[in-house]
This record gives sequence, structure tokens and C-alpha cells, in this order.
Amino acid sequence: MNCSALQDRKGVREGSLQRFKFFSSKEKVLGQFFTPYELAVFIVNFALEHVDSVKSAIDPACGNGAFLLALLKKGVNEVWGVDIDPEKIDYMPQFVKEKARIVISTPAGNDIL
Repeated sequence: MNCSALQDRKGVREGSLQRFKFFSSKEKVLGQFFTPYELAVFIVNFALEHVDSVKSAIDPACGNGAFLLALLKKGVNEVWGVDIDPEKIDYMPQFVKEKARIVISTPAGNDIL
């Protein structure tokens, strides 16, 4: 076997290991990234500066609710959050749980909490 063939096999093994590490984390499999609250506040403030009025808002991947909290604190009355991971609700501030409408969209169906 020549040197380039050995390198190719090594690269395949390393790639398989990287894929295993990447896809063994639930958050990575679900494509979850949690925006720091301070960044969510900045983005919400920036967005609200560019619209005349806001009656409602939706975060289609709400996770732990950082954007929902920022929207509620800015006075947006109707705030919706959608996520595929029901466990993330445990990490939401109680204020968000009480004020926002949360929809968990799973392969089995949708549940409005």
C-alpha cells in the first residue's frame, strides 16, 4: 500500500471520529446554538429600531428563551416561541414561561404549552 492510500485511510478514520464526536452531542444533532442574552437584547433593540410598531413576534428556534425574554422586556405583548426540544423549557426564565406562548414541534406532533 502506498503512502497516499495510508493517508486517505487515516483521514477517513479521523473524519469518522469527528463525525461521531459532533453527532454524539444532542445539541449538535438538533442544530442548537444558544444566543447569550446580552446579544439577544442587542439584536432585538436593533430590529425594533427599524420597524414602526410591533404587535407580536415569534422566535422559530427559541431554545432557552433569550430572544423571548428580550422581546417581552421591550414591551412586545404577544410573543411566541417554537422549539423541537421540550427539555429546553426547563432553562427558560419563569417570566418567559408565564408570558410567552411556547410550541414544541416534534416529529410526533405539536404541543402548545
